[in-house]
Amino acid sequence: MSTPAWLTTCRSTVLEQGLDPGCLDVLEAFPDRGSAKDEPELDFEHLETRARMLAPGLAQRITATLDGEIDLDQAEMFARRYLALHELLAQLGERIAEAKVLRVGATHRVAEILEAPAPRALRVRALVDFYTSHAALLHHRHRLGDAEPPSIEALAQEVHWTEAVPGLEHAKLEGESELGPLHINLLRAARPRLQALDCRRMARGAGRDFVRQVQQADAMAAISGGFFLYSEADIEPPSRRTDPVGLLLREGEVLSPPVFHRATLAQDDKGDILVRRMGMAGVTLTWRDGSQTTIAASNALGQLGTHPVAFNRAWGDLSPDHGGSSLAIVGHRVIALHRGPLPIPLAGFVLALPTHQGHHHAQTPGARLSYTLPTTASGSLLHNAVTGGPMLLIGGRVQIDLRAEDFTGSAPPATFSGDETFDHNLLPRMAAGLDDQGRLLLAAIDGRNFHRAPGFTLGATARLMQALGCLEAMNLDGGSSKRMVLRGRILDLPTTELLANPDSDDAYAEAHVRPVHSAMLLYYRAEKNAQDAEAEHDAEAPPSDE
Repeated sequence: MSTPAWLTTCRSTVLEQGLDPGCLDVLEAFPDRGSAKDEPELDFEHLETRARMLAPGLAQRITATLDGEIDLDQAEMFARRYLALHELLAQLGERIAEAKVLRVGATHRVAEILEAPAPRALRVRALVDFYTSHAALLHHRHRLGDAEPPSIEALAQEVHWTEAVPGLEHAKLEGESELGPLHINLLRAARPRLQALDCRRMARGAGRDFVRQVQQADAMAAISGGFFLYSEADIEPPSRRTDPVGLLLREGEVLSPPVFHRATLAQDDKGDILVRRMGMAGVTLTWRDGSQTTIAASNALGQLGTHPVAFNRAWGDLSPDHGGSSLAIVGHRVIALHRGPLPIPLAGFVLALPTHQGHHHAQTPGARLSYTLPTTASGSLLHNAVTGGPMLLIGGRVQIDLRAEDFTGSAPPATFSGDETFDHNLLPRMAAGLDDQGRLLLAAIDGRNFHRAPGFTLGATARLMQALGCLEAMNLDGGSSKRMVLRGRILDLPTTELLANPDSDDAYAEAHVRPVHSAMLLYYRAEKNAQDAEAEHDAEAPPSDE
C-alpha cells in the first residue's frame, strides 16, 4: 500500500523540526483500508490551510455518511466530537508545533475513513478519541514543563476515605498525574448487598434519570453496569440497540446469558462477591418441553461433535460445520435451526449439538428457553451479576488479555474487539475490584474532559486498582454511560461530548449524557437496621456474669 502524500510531508516536518517522534506513531495509526489516491505533494503550510478549510464540511460528511450505519443522533455526536478536536488542536497549535501536525493527520485520516467501505462509525469515534488522548498528553506535558507529576501509585497512597454509612466509604482523587489531571470517585464497600438492575425500559421512557431509578430502587449507591449494543452496524432483530452484551443476572433470573467468556462482577446466595471470568461452559439450557442441554465449552473445536458447544462472534461470523444440528440463539429464543453451520448472531450464539443428538420440536425457531448457571467452586448459586471485561488484575498482578475474553473478531463491543490503538486511548472508565479483606472497590474515572480529566487507559486503570490494594479487578462499561451515584447524587462527571473548553459548565456536561442501560445497586439499609437492632438488644440485655 502506497504512503499518502500528506503523511510523507508530515513525517518530514516532524523530523526536520525536531518534534516529538511520538507524533509519528499517532500519524501511522488508522491506516487507509482502501486504495490511496494519487495526489500532489503539498508543503506543510498548504496542508494546514487545507485542514482548516476542510473541517466544517468534513463534520457534515461524518453525519451524512454515518447516518444509517448508526443512528442519526450518534452520527451527529461523532461530528461534534471531531469539530471539538479540530478546534482544540488549532488552539494548541498556537504554542505547540506538534498539535499542528496532529490536526493535519486527524483531518486526512477521517476523510480516508469516510471514503472507505463500511463499517466506518467506530473507526471515526476511536480515531477522534485517539488524537484527543495524544493532544491531552502533549498539552499537559508542555504545561507542566520540567515538573514531575506524581505517579498513579503515589496518588493512590494519598486517598482519604470518609464514611458514608457504616461499611461504605467514599473517596475522591483529584490533581495532577502522569496522564494529566484526573478526577476519580471511589467507593469501598464491606459486604454490601448487590442487586443488578435492567434499566432499558426506564431509559427509553421518562425515567432516563439514573439517579431517580436508583432512588426508586431504594439503594444507597449504584454504578453503571456492563456493555450493551450501541454503535455496531449489524444489530438485527430480535436484538435491539441497548441490549446487554453478556451476562445480566438479577435475583437469580438470567436476563441475558453469559454469551462471552468475560470478567464478571457477581454476588452469590451466601453474600460472597466474586470478580472473575464467566462464560457459557457449564450453563444448562432448559427447553420448553422440560428437556435440558448443558454446554460443555465455547468456541472449542476439540469437543465439537461429541459435546454441546457454543460459538459466539469471537469465533467468527459463521459456526463450524460439524455434521450435526446447529441452533442460533439470541437471548431466550431460538431464531434459526440448520443441519450444519449457521450465521452467528451479534450478541447471541450458535449451539452445535453432538452428531448423536438430533434436535427436537422444543428447539424449533421461535421456541423459548431458559438458563441455569453452574454453581460456584464453593457450591453456591450466583444471585446477581453483570459482565464487563477485561479482567485487570488476577491474584494482584496486572493481567489484561482481550483474546482470552472473546474481545476478538466481530464480537461486541467492537470498540474493544476492533481496537486499533492497542490501549492508547484515554477514556472514561469504570472498574470494580476486591481487596485482601474482601471489600468491594469501585472506581469511576472521568474522561473526555480535556483540561480537567482526559481519562485513563485500561493499563492505567489496572495500576490504580492494584495501588488501591485490589487482588482481583475488572473493567466495566465506561465512556458516556459511566455513572456513580451515592445517596441520590451523581459523583462523577459524565458527558457524551468532548469537553475541550477549560470553562466548560458542568451543567452542560450533565445535560448531554447517555442513559444507563444496566447497573449494579448497593444496599446497606438492611444491615444498618440489623446493627441498630442488635445494639438496642445489647443495651436492654442484663449484664453478663463473665
